Amino acid sequence: MKDLGNLGADTWNTPTAITNAGDIVVGFANAPGADPDAPAFRAWLWTEREDIACSKRPGTNICDLGTLDDGTGTAEAWGVNERGQVVGTVTSGVVIGILLSRTLAGAVTELAGWRAVSLVSAGL
Repeated sequence: MKDLGNLGADTWNTPTAITNAGDIVVGFANAPGADPDAPAFRAWLWTEREDIACSKRPGTNICDLGTLDDGTGTAEAWGVNERGQVVGTVTSGVVIGILLSRTLAGAVTELAGWRAVSLVSAGL
């Protein structure tokens, strides 16, 4: 068993995938300073290999892969291949748009009927 380190502060790590050779591990962690009851996940990659390009945290072999946005979203790494290419999920403002569109559609339906939702959507 090997200690992979973490992203700093009181964060926790959840490893999700490892290469066949065992030299690259990916996963996600609660971002440093984030509320444990409202986690803000950040994807990470751990490796001791020098040919994998990533900015390692000082004194560790772990790279914060970030969230691909301004830091307000969440990112989870779910898979990795032998070349260090990572696959995962990112959630940010897109989810807010989806949730608000359903709320707006419900309000329009209540006020003007279901046909109005189609007319408003066609106008956009």
